[in-house]
Amino acid sequence: MSISGHVWPIQWGRTVAITVVSGAVFLALMTEAAFASVTFDPATGKGFIGRGDIVSNPDLGKTALTFTPVVEYWQTVLVVQECQKDTLRTTVTVSMQRKRDVRTAVETETRKAPGNKNITGYTLKGYSSSFSTLPAVLCPDNFVPVGTPTTTVLAQYLTFTGNGLTGVVWRGL
Repeated sequence: MSISGHVWPIQWGRTVAITVVSGAVFLALMTEAAFASVTFDPATGKGFIGRGDIVSNPDLGKTALTFTPVVEYWQTVLVVQECQKDTLRTTVTVSMQRKRDVRTAVETETRKAPGNKNITGYTLKGYSSSFSTLPAVLCPDNFVPVGTPTTTVLAQYLTFTGNGLTGVVWRGL
């Protein structure tokens, strides 16, 4: 397994790093992604988490299977606000976490053993809450906000909590 890199200068003095990943590393990364059965639509909060995604997750395992899970959609966002005091203008940039709760329905039927009531997965039924609120004003004391803050999503992920165990089961972006 080898990873090598090279940096080339490009126009306007910027540089770009090119990383070459060996076939074995690429295959390992693709294999991990190929077996995940979690589907999730961040726009609607709907999707599915399969039993195997809980059982094979190193932070969860079979013990986390429960009829009352907590599923949360998280975002790391970058918030930028222009602020002004007299003739002085400044830009405040803050990275923050926000979350939404996701309604779940436990699936217990299987084709091979109907009626056995083993948990086979969790259907995600959409959001049950709005995003947790971000601060209305980011400006320092005696500064006034100029315009509305802009928000950029840097990362997004879905967490599953069952029987006191929490793990990330989906990542976006």
